[in-house]
Amino acid sequence: MSAAATIYAHAEGVLAQEAHGETVLLRVSDGSYYTLDEVGSLVWACCDGSKGLDELVELVCARFDADPDTVRRDLRELLAELAGEQLLDVVG
Repeated sequence: MSAAATIYAHAEGVLAQEAHGETVLLRVSDGSYYTLDEVGSLVWACCDGSKGLDELVELVCARFDADPDTVRRDLRELLAELAGEQLLDVVG
């Protein structure tokens, strides 16, 4: 699976609540919860099953006026962590 063809979607059984620029995720199966900062919240909101890494990098860079290389590296790490915690499904 190529990185260009990979898209990200919320995993089933994950509840999300946004408050004050942060998002709290609850994995229903075991009650584990995770908190995302403002950038992570934006990424979570955009992981709707239609966007890949390139689109997510563009969105974050546009919103936060950040360096694309740094954003790409950080997003790869965040997406891998969310997928590893069974919060995101990697499709493609």
